Amino acid sequence: MKVSVRTARAILAVSLVFLLAAGCSKKAKKPADKGPQMSQSVIATKPSPRSDSTGSGMSSPSGDQSSQLLALRGEDIPISEAPSLQFIEPSPEDKLVLMNIYFDFDRSSIKDEFQLILEGIAGWLNQKPEKQLLIEGHCDERGTNEYNLALGERRSLSVRRYLVGLGISPDRLHTISYGEEKPADPGHGEDAWAKNRRAEFKVSAN
Repeated sequence: MKVSVRTARAILAVSLVFLLAAGCSKKAKKPADKGPQMSQSVIATKPSPRSDSTGSGMSSPSGDQSSQLLALRGEDIPISEAPSLQFIEPSPEDKLVLMNIYFDFDRSSIKDEFQLILEGIAGWLNQKPEKQLLIEGHCDERGTNEYNLALGERRSLSVRRYLVGLGISPDRLHTISYGEEKPADPGHGEDAWAKNRRAEFKVSAN
């Protein structure tokens, strides 16, 4: 069967129209390009504004607070280098507060009966923030000089530790041991010895 030239041209035109229509339809289905998108994971891990590590309101303990915690646990308190201060006898009025602390034989622990005195001394120090104390440790004559010097030191440090536990800064409390060198009573019996097993206080002159 022969097809005329006119008919062939008509068929070709219809085919071209169909192909063009199909191509336009495919392009219309392609999603529009909206540019790069930020993934949800990036949004979730985006850092928040910097916050202070202590934002919870809690701060690390100060030096005095750390020393107080050590004292309350019965541990030794670090001793800083003593300043160049002059320490003098308390005034008669202050001596009513800064009374001697006495110890049992060969002991350095604070007896219950003297805890109230130390609380009064802590209150005195709180009222006089410019003052510092020298705590002197003393012993009776029994024992060697070396042993008594060490025992006197333990007694002065025991008093210092107790005061730090009451909230007094350790930097205001200094210690020294005289062992048996400075007896309060020169006697040689128990009455004299009981008076010599003690801690005494001197006050900064400033």
